[in-house]
Amino acid sequence: MPEVFAAVPDPRGGITVEEIYPANIVTMADGSLMTERGIHSTDGGRTWQRSETFVPVSSAISRRTSYSNDDESSMHESESFAQSEALGLVMLPADDAHPHGELGSYYADKWTMDTALGNDTNNWFFHWSADEGRTWSEPVQITLPGLTMSLDGTMFTLRDGRMLLVIYSQFLGSRFDKRGKSVGLYKGIPVDTETEGHFPLAEASRVYYSDDRGRSWQANDGWIMAWRDQRWNEALTECSGVELKDGRIMLMGRTLTGRVFDVHSDDRGHSWWPAAQPTELMSSYSPGRLARIPTGNLLFVWNQVSREEIRKGFRRSRLSSAISQDEGQTWGHFKNLEAVACLADTTYIPPDPDMSPLWGDDEVGDLPDDFGLWHYPKISVVGEEVFVSYAWSQYEAGTDADGNPKVNIKSGSRMRILPAEWFYR
Repeated sequence: MPEVFAAVPDPRGGITVEEIYPANIVTMADGSLMTERGIHSTDGGRTWQRSETFVPVSSAISRRTSYSNDDESSMHESESFAQSEALGLVMLPADDAHPHGELGSYYADKWTMDTALGNDTNNWFFHWSADEGRTWSEPVQITLPGLTMSLDGTMFTLRDGRMLLVIYSQFLGSRFDKRGKSVGLYKGIPVDTETEGHFPLAEASRVYYSDDRGRSWQANDGWIMAWRDQRWNEALTECSGVELKDGRIMLMGRTLTGRVFDVHSDDRGHSWWPAAQPTELMSSYSPGRLARIPTGNLLFVWNQVSREEIRKGFRRSRLSSAISQDEGQTWGHFKNLEAVACLADTTYIPPDPDMSPLWGDDEVGDLPDDFGLWHYPKISVVGEEVFVSYAWSQYEAGTDADGNPKVNIKSGSRMRILPAEWFYR
């Protein structure tokens, strides 16, 4: 019998399904829901199991999901659904031959520490299916040769049918083995809390687009970078995007400045000017996810933390949401989806004028007993509901094989299904 994952009522609102972490959820012709890994639901997301007909697109070389350069190595995938290599699923624009639209799926051919370090190259590919994922086309290369990392599920479609994929490249300094880290004390036991930012790095984003339903792809006119005050270059990475009501496109991405940055294109994604600028949203060096929800407003889900909380090791210990009713100019209706108890009462952190580079202190001190991480959110909208999935990690005191004190990190994934109105309460 196939493994079934069922939703349960969540006292915080909506319903929750444990151990499912879809990059995308699309509605099939029969009304059922499908993820890029072939996990489907026939009851609006209340139960999920593996499809008997959908075949996930897989890369030729096995993707390593734990390439991360810190102790949060399992954050990208629930182990239950990590066998397939497909990283995203989209419904292509409909045409006369395909009134419901074909399916499209995209992936990277390599996903290793060597590619993360820039010591090997990878490429992103696209396939399409006219029979709802039973069979797929031959791959079409999306990206130019080089290092092209990306988050799961960052492809989206404009109203005129143009498809866009947001990627990034990262450049890590030599002797990565000498990188620093932050260390905290969990119930008196030393444990690493982060490494990102403790070594030289630079990151930049890029967009690829297609006007023929994924059959061919073109890169935008150059790298998309943060350029604060048209003076300070900042790392900009792991962006997600939406089309605005006036036809412009907006991306939002993470930086090392303690703020989320955004950047706009007024020519359908070909150029981006004047580079990314800081928003009012406080954030650690962690990715968020941007989407338009059924109310017509924009939703952003991200790790909202103050500069002091980042320094003390809490960079991913509060997962928040905010709504923009003016197309990203301002944000309100701040809420927490998850947080450790000592952070839970704070739902809004005003912008700090200090935007110097920021990461955790070398020694962050004592961590709370409920210390945990909730991060790498993804958003899908189905009807009037918003599906927010994310990875989580919880810390537990234990011992190693020799009986010495050790912190064990339990990781998994969660999807919360919420009515759009929940984000306004």
